[in-house]
Amino acid sequence: MLSQTVDKVSDWASEAKDYVSDTIDKAADNVGETMEAAYEYVSDIASKVADKAGEMVDTGKNMLVMQ
Repeated sequence: MLSQTVDKVSDWASEAKDYVSDTIDKAADNVGETMEAAYEYVSDIASKVADKAGEMVDTGKNMLVMQ
């Protein structure tokens, strides 16, 4: 009787360990995907800002040339 209880507790502990491990893996995947999406978003904004700054510099140069 006691050995059956110990076996059941051991099985439950193993299942709990697997569940926690899977949950941690899923959370890590979600964090990784979120970080990747955030990087792409910020990178896109930085690229647009750099393009706009380049346009402004070109406009400023053209204005100086025209004077």
